[in-house]
Amino acid sequence: MQALATWVGLLICLFIAVVFYLLGKKIAPPSEENPEKTAPYACGEDYPPEKIQMYIHNFYYIAFFVLFEIATLILALSMFSFSFYVVAAYAIIVFLTLLQIPRW
Repeated sequence: MQALATWVGLLICLFIAVVFYLLGKKIAPPSEENPEKTAPYACGEDYPPEKIQMYIHNFYYIAFFVLFEIATLILALSMFSFSFYVVAAYAIIVFLTLLQIPRW
């Protein structure tokens, strides 16, 4: 019975969110396409967008941080259950797999 109440509550929340989204879309003024809105801007200086560089090395740190934080959260939440060992084994397998990713 509690599971049914959870699903009904979820559906009600989703329905309210969709109603607010559609209401906001109807009330909001129409957006005008303007080349100034899509142009890059940095402190008043115009610069070509091809000079922006993203280093993949920084992305690896971000990805590892997110993966380890999620693994820590899952391990912490499943500490006192039987599935703790399954989750711990999964986390170890993910860690060992990440060690095999080549670094550029």
